[in-house]
Parts: sequence; structure tokens; C-alpha cells
Amino acid sequence: MGTGMATGQAAGIAASLTARGAFSAAETIDRLRALAMRRIEPFLEGSAMKGIVAALTLGIRDAISDEQWAVLRATGTSHLVAISGLHIGLVAGWLFALARWLALRFAPRSPVPWLAGGVGLAGALFYALLAGFALPTQRALVMVAAGLFALVAMRHIAVSRILALAAIVVVLWAPVSVITPGFWLSFGAVAWLIYLGRVATRRRVLGFIVLQLGLVAGLAPLSAWFFGQASLIAPLVNAVLIPAAVVFVPILLLATIAALLLPGTA
Repeated sequence: MGTGMATGQAAGIAASLTARGAFSAAETIDRLRALAMRRIEPFLEGSAMKGIVAALTLGIRDAISDEQWAVLRATGTSHLVAISGLHIGLVAGWLFALARWLALRFAPRSPVPWLAGGVGLAGALFYALLAGFALPTQRALVMVAAGLFALVAMRHIAVSRILALAAIVVVLWAPVSVITPGFWLSFGAVAWLIYLGRVATRRRVLGFIVLQLGLVAGLAPLSAWFFGQASLIAPLVNAVLIPAAVVFVPILLLATIAALLLPGTA
């Protein structure tokens, strides 16, 4: 009995330490996000874009006004202020490209793909944590990690298999995902884009139009089912804002990191 009690106590202590460690990590992340918000607020005071910037960098959407939400829903651009695969993928992609260029230039004998992939994944993880590490962000991180693995493995792996692997990992990580609209919209959008990409490559001139119109046409039924509405002008608006996000999201994130690193009031 003594051995059993000792084992049980040891297990209890281990569980307690694990729980405390997880709580401490979550607490640290929350403090970091709060500090980042305090640091960037003076630069955004009085700006109508304050809520949008906070949403894109820290995943804090409380400052977005009702009028702005109405515009976002009407134009089909609500997804742009919810940190997801697009945002995490942008950060990972930029860092992968930068790390690969630097490695090829200064350390060409190093395992360049794996080094670049590690940097991209680390950056994606940092962004996900800075954004609060909510379920949609975790899902995006898993999808990006699967894509990076396939990229650095230097093997011809079907994109559909990578997507299926990411879906399996997401469901195992958080089974509740399967009943959330974001799960079906995220994986549905990527799967549909894969198909549209194959069609668009055969029509290079109209490829971009095919992607935009096809994506909205394919996701409109899902949006109408989950949210009760679908935007008809979404293709035009997204055609402008998504390319803009490729540049502005990394810039905003760099500005937030700079605000954290510069001396200031804690």
C-alpha cells in the first residue's frame, strides 16, 4: 500500500507541476499580449484602424466597432481580421524565404531547407502565441506545419494528403473542431483552392479571376449555411485586400515586435 500511495502522490505532484507549468506559460503569454497592446495603443490613439491593427497583430477584436463589423460582413472580408491560415502562412512564408536566402548566401553547406523550415515554423508559432493561441490559430499552425514539412522533406507528396494529415492532427488535437464553422471553412477553402489552382494554371490569363470567383462561389453556400449571409462583392474586395495583406500583415507584426523590444513603460 505504501508503494501505491507513494506512486499516487508522485503522479499527483507531477500532474500538479504540469498544470502549474501550463498555467504559467499561458499567464506569460497573456502578459506579453497585454504589454504589446499597451505599447502600440499610443500610436493608434484616435485612429479608426486601432481595432483592425489589434486584431491583425494580437488577435484582439474587441476594439472593432459595430459599423466596421457590418462593413466586413457585407464585403465578405471578416476572415481578414481573424488570424487564420492566411496570416500564419504569410509569416511562415516570408521567414522561410528570408532564412533560405540568408542560408544560401552565408552557409550554403548547411541543411538549408530544414533550417529555413525551422525558422518559418518558429515564426508561425510565435505569431500564433502572440495572437492568443485560440483554436482557429492552432488549426492554422498545424496546417502550416504540415505544409512546411512537405516542403523541406523534398519529396513529391500530394497536396491532398498534406491537407488530410493536417485535418487528422487538428481533430486529434481538438476533437471539438469538427463542430465549428471555422474547421469546415478553413479546410474547405484550402481544398477548393487546390482544385481551382489546377484549373487556373491551364488558363494563365484568367487564372486570378478564376481563383477569386471560384473561391467565393464555392464557399458562399457554406457561409450562407453557417452565418446566414454571403457577399456578392467579396471577389472584388478580396482581390484587392488579400494581396495587400501579404505586405501589411508582416509590417504590422514587425512594428508590434519593435514596440515590445524598445524601452518603455511595462
